[in-house]
Amino acid sequence: MTIQEVLQFKIFSYATYSFTVLNAIFLMITLVLMRIVIKVSEKYIRRYLQHLDFSTPNQIVIQRFARSLIYIFGILLLITSAGLNVSVILSYTIIESNQLEITVSNIASSIIIISLARFSTWLIILLLSNYYKRENYDIGTQFAVNQILKYIIYTISLLSAIQALGVNLTVIWGGAAALLVGFGLGLQQTFNDLVSGVFILIERGVHVGDILEIDGHIGRVKSVGLRASEIITRDNIVILVPNSKLVTETVVNWNHNDDDIRLKVSVGVAYGSDLALVKQLLAQVVKEHPNVLKEPNSIVRFTGFGDSSLDFELIFWTSLAHFQIIEDIKSDLYFGIDQAFRVHGITIPFPQRDLWIKKNG
Repeated sequence: MTIQEVLQFKIFSYATYSFTVLNAIFLMITLVLMRIVIKVSEKYIRRYLQHLDFSTPNQIVIQRFARSLIYIFGILLLITSAGLNVSVILSYTIIESNQLEITVSNIASSIIIISLARFSTWLIILLLSNYYKRENYDIGTQFAVNQILKYIIYTISLLSAIQALGVNLTVIWGGAAALLVGFGLGLQQTFNDLVSGVFILIERGVHVGDILEIDGHIGRVKSVGLRASEIITRDNIVILVPNSKLVTETVVNWNHNDDDIRLKVSVGVAYGSDLALVKQLLAQVVKEHPNVLKEPNSIVRFTGFGDSSLDFELIFWTSLAHFQIIEDIKSDLYFGIDQAFRVHGITIPFPQRDLWIKKNG
């Protein structure tokens, strides 16, 4: 048997297709080349991206995209090496009905559209990041713009992918009109949250990183989604807040205008105390705390004559960077005030009541 006959020996045969020894050799060579190309390309792409000082997430995206391209070309080579006709495979019908015909080509087109949408989204955001740095945009604005771009690109790509499958979108919308009315009535709150999410991202009333106080909870905004936002409390608990709640209800934004916040602690002293000394001690305690800002100045305010005490407020400023330990700062000040009053003989009174007993006769 000659070499040519060995190479043309049929390993598998079906209808008009025959898989020969030569096809098997080409398949093995293609697989080995694909493995080599992937290893070499990943190595040099990683080195090149590190030279350009790309961040790790960006390096991963580029490497995955390059690997996907290699796999696509590799699969085409494998099909060709196996002696198959690419055009015949792409035109193979998977689903066929009176109004719909889905082929391998349709599915491949949809996958390519979605992949290109994902890569283009990453590329646009990467290009915008340099613009954000140059124009000094805050992180909340960057997140809002990026989210809106993602929603637009993914919506367009999803509709394009559905149309690439051979589905007529006009027929879908026409046939689903009645269902959409029913869904709209049943999902009013969901649509309200979606619309509110768009308003938040456009108006930027709430940014990623803001400190919010809502329903008695205080936390930092982790993300602003299209339907709900994530807030991490000081107890490191994530709360999902519907966007409509952030738009329609009263929400306290601690750092909407500034990153410094004003706090206060209240204390009462006994009647007859030296008020000048009380003011001096309170000012000294707050001045010595490391997490209290020097500017703006702290204030000691005499608020009035209580039932059992002379009431004071100690007003001070701290940075939002310390929002996790605000209660600890107040606790430290109370400890310091108690210690200073004890040393100087200032009494913190307890509530007192005079009881008069009237005897009949």
